[in-house]
Amino acid sequence: MSGLTLRSAALACGSPETARPESAAIRPLTAITEHDRSRYGDKAWHLARLARAGLPVPAGFCIPGDAIPPGWRNANDLPPAVAAAIRREYQRLGSPLVAVRSSAGDEDQPERSAAGLYTSLLGIRDEPALFRAILACWQARLSPRANPGRREEDAPPMAILVQVQVAATAAGVLFTADPLSGATDRLVINAVWGLGEPLASGRVCGDLFHATPAGELEKQVVSCKMSMLTAAGERPVPQRKRQKPALSGPQI
Repeated sequence: MSGLTLRSAALACGSPETARPESAAIRPLTAITEHDRSRYGDKAWHLARLARAGLPVPAGFCIPGDAIPPGWRNANDLPPAVAAAIRREYQRLGSPLVAVRSSAGDEDQPERSAAGLYTSLLGIRDEPALFRAILACWQARLSPRANPGRREEDAPPMAILVQVQVAATAAGVLFTADPLSGATDRLVINAVWGLGEPLASGRVCGDLFHATPAGELEKQVVSCKMSMLTAAGERPVPQRKRQKPALSGPQI
């Protein structure tokens, strides 16, 4: 199975951050440490922990919000050192198809979540598109939904995460505790065909699976999946797959 997102707890530790030139502020995901959480945001920090713990996290890099000038409005108008560092990290990945994602300071908190308030842009194919997507993702923090009634200077810190995009056959979310009851004696999985963004954003309902902690399938509720998101955009699900489970028992 390709593209199933696992949200797990993992422990990692890092050394205190030392002073760096501005161009070095753009860091590979695995170089983000415990001490960098406030600068690189919760999403990048959590993914860095999972990557260092050995989980298969797609490679990427993160741009801290303080590397982006206030009032940035033009994709070509970044400080030269910052733009050069972004190009260098993108080329180091192999200039692949990537996703550009928010990594805000108020995402994934124990007491509240800002999941879905910010913007993810998928299918970014080259450097000009990358800079446009970074700008669009960063400016989305000022949308009325994400920043109601506040001025730009009051907007929460926003780092930008760039990751290699998985060519997912199926994607979804796995909960190691039931999100409704809190029970830990079963895993709860939601999955769809293609990329997972329509599921994660709440635009579509996916298939529901319950499994034991060992992975044995206990229950499945299959939805009629009419459309799916691919690297080429929204596409109809082939008729033969619309009421077929997105994941098989062995994949689960």
